[in-house]
Amino acid sequence: MSAVFHITDKKKMFNQAPVLTVTECLDLIEDLVQFSFDETDEDFSLEEFYASPLSQFECLLVGIDGQSGRGFEISYEKEENAYQVRINTPATRADWRLALSFMQTLAQKLDSPIRKEDGVCFTAENIMELDYEHDIAYGIKA
Repeated sequence: MSAVFHITDKKKMFNQAPVLTVTECLDLIEDLVQFSFDETDEDFSLEEFYASPLSQFECLLVGIDGQSGRGFEISYEKEENAYQVRINTPATRADWRLALSFMQTLAQKLDSPIRKEDGVCFTAENIMELDYEHDIAYGIKA
Protein backbone atom coordinates (compact mmCIF):
# COMPACT_ATOMS: atom_id res chain seq x y z
CA MET A 1 0.00 0.00 0.00
CA SER A 2 1.07 3.55 -0.52
CA ALA A 3 -0.21 7.10 -0.62
CA VAL A 4 0.02 8.78 -4.03
CA PHE A 5 -0.22 12.50 -4.72
CA HIS A 6 -0.28 14.41 -8.02
CA ILE A 7 0.77 17.98 -8.71
CA THR A 8 -0.21 19.12 -12.19
CA ASP A 9 2.18 21.31 -14.10
CA LYS A 10 -0.40 23.87 -15.20
CA LYS A 11 2.28 25.91 -16.93
CA LYS A 12 3.13 22.99 -19.19
CA MET A 13 -0.47 22.74 -20.39
CA PHE A 14 -0.29 26.22 -21.84
CA ASN A 15 3.38 27.14 -22.29
CA GLN A 16 5.06 23.76 -22.78
CA ALA A 17 7.34 24.31 -19.78
CA PRO A 18 10.09 21.73 -19.61
CA VAL A 19 9.90 18.91 -17.08
CA LEU A 20 12.16 19.56 -14.10
CA THR A 21 15.57 17.93 -14.27
CA VAL A 22 16.81 15.55 -11.60
CA THR A 23 18.95 18.38 -10.22
CA GLU A 24 16.00 20.79 -10.12
CA CYS A 25 13.89 18.20 -8.27
CA LEU A 26 16.61 17.48 -5.72
CA ASP A 27 17.27 21.19 -5.21
CA LEU A 28 13.69 21.72 -4.00
CA ILE A 29 14.67 20.40 -0.55
CA GLU A 30 18.05 20.96 1.09
CA ASP A 31 20.19 17.78 1.31
CA LEU A 32 17.73 15.71 -0.78
CA VAL A 33 19.53 12.88 -2.60
CA GLN A 34 18.50 10.05 -4.90
CA PHE A 35 18.84 6.38 -3.92
CA SER A 36 17.71 4.81 -7.22
CA PHE A 37 21.00 4.66 -9.09
CA ASP A 38 24.57 3.77 -8.11
CA GLU A 39 26.48 6.91 -8.95
CA THR A 40 29.81 5.11 -8.47
CA ASP A 41 29.11 2.62 -11.27
CA GLU A 42 31.73 3.08 -13.99
CA ASP A 43 29.03 3.16 -16.70
CA PHE A 44 27.05 5.85 -14.89
CA SER A 45 27.21 9.35 -16.40
CA LEU A 46 26.76 11.65 -13.43
CA GLU A 47 26.45 14.88 -15.42
CA GLU A 48 24.02 13.38 -17.91
CA PHE A 49 21.88 11.89 -15.14
CA TYR A 50 21.51 15.11 -13.17
CA ALA A 51 20.76 17.12 -16.33
CA SER A 52 18.05 14.67 -17.47
CA PRO A 53 14.37 15.52 -17.09
CA LEU A 54 12.53 13.50 -14.45
CA SER A 55 10.27 12.16 -17.22
CA GLN A 56 13.14 10.00 -18.53
CA PHE A 57 12.88 7.73 -15.49
CA GLU A 58 10.10 5.51 -14.20
CA CYS A 59 10.67 7.05 -10.78
CA LEU A 60 13.38 8.19 -8.42
CA LEU A 61 13.64 7.10 -4.81
CA VAL A 62 14.73 10.13 -2.82
CA GLY A 63 15.41 11.07 0.77
CA ILE A 64 17.97 12.52 3.12
CA ASP A 65 20.94 10.43 4.26
CA GLY A 66 20.72 9.68 7.97
CA GLN A 67 17.09 10.84 8.24
CA SER A 68 15.03 8.85 5.76
CA GLY A 69 13.76 5.37 6.54
CA ARG A 70 12.39 4.33 3.16
CA GLY A 71 12.41 7.67 1.41
CA PHE A 72 9.69 8.43 -1.13
CA GLU A 73 9.31 8.20 -4.89
CA ILE A 74 8.97 11.04 -7.36
CA SER A 75 8.04 10.67 -11.00
CA TYR A 76 6.48 12.55 -13.89
CA GLU A 77 3.35 11.37 -15.71
CA LYS A 78 3.53 12.69 -19.27
CA GLU A 79 -0.13 11.94 -20.06
CA GLU A 80 -1.32 14.05 -17.13
CA ASN A 81 1.44 16.69 -17.18
CA ALA A 82 1.77 15.93 -13.49
CA TYR A 83 4.46 15.15 -10.96
CA GLN A 84 3.68 12.18 -8.77
CA VAL A 85 4.85 11.61 -5.20
CA ARG A 86 4.44 8.13 -3.72
CA ILE A 87 4.97 7.42 -0.03
CA ASN A 88 5.16 3.70 0.60
CA THR A 89 3.57 2.11 3.64
CA PRO A 90 5.03 1.79 6.15
CA ALA A 91 6.96 5.03 6.10
CA THR A 92 8.63 6.87 8.93
CA ARG A 93 7.46 10.21 10.27
CA ALA A 94 10.65 11.71 8.83
CA ASP A 95 9.78 10.35 5.37
CA TRP A 96 6.25 11.73 5.59
CA ARG A 97 7.44 15.17 6.71
CA LEU A 98 10.06 15.24 3.97
CA ALA A 99 7.57 14.18 1.27
CA LEU A 100 5.05 16.78 2.45
CA SER A 101 7.74 19.47 2.40
CA PHE A 102 8.75 18.41 -1.11
CA MET A 103 5.12 18.59 -2.30
CA GLN A 104 4.63 21.95 -0.63
CA THR A 105 7.67 23.42 -2.36
CA LEU A 106 6.79 21.89 -5.74
CA ALA A 107 3.17 23.08 -5.52
CA GLN A 108 4.40 26.59 -4.73
CA LYS A 109 6.81 26.50 -7.66
CA LEU A 110 4.09 25.31 -10.06
CA ASP A 111 1.30 27.33 -8.46
CA SER A 112 -0.79 24.20 -8.48
CA PRO A 113 -2.87 22.19 -5.99
CA ILE A 114 -1.86 18.79 -4.63
CA ARG A 115 -4.35 16.01 -5.36
CA LYS A 116 -4.31 12.78 -3.37
CA GLU A 117 -5.26 9.59 -5.22
CA ASP A 118 -8.65 9.53 -3.44
CA GLY A 119 -9.49 12.92 -4.93
CA VAL A 120 -8.87 15.01 -1.81
CA CYS A 121 -7.09 18.23 -2.72
CA PHE A 122 -4.58 20.21 -0.71
CA THR A 123 -2.75 23.47 -1.27
CA ALA A 124 0.85 24.36 -0.59
CA GLU A 125 -0.49 26.22 2.44
CA ASN A 126 -2.33 23.29 4.06
CA ILE A 127 -0.49 20.11 2.91
CA MET A 128 1.62 20.09 6.10
CA GLU A 129 -1.62 19.58 8.07
CA LEU A 130 -2.25 16.18 6.45
CA ASP A 131 -2.71 13.54 9.15
CA TYR A 132 -0.31 10.76 8.16
CA GLU A 133 -0.35 9.02 11.55
CA HIS A 134 -3.19 6.76 10.37
CA ASP A 135 -1.02 5.49 7.51
CA ILE A 136 1.88 4.83 9.87
CA ALA A 137 -0.38 2.95 12.31
CA TYR A 138 -1.85 0.90 9.43
CA GLY A 139 1.64 0.00 8.24
CA ILE A 140 2.70 -1.14 11.69
CA LYS A 141 -0.48 -3.17 12.13
CA ALA A 142 -0.13 -4.83 8.72
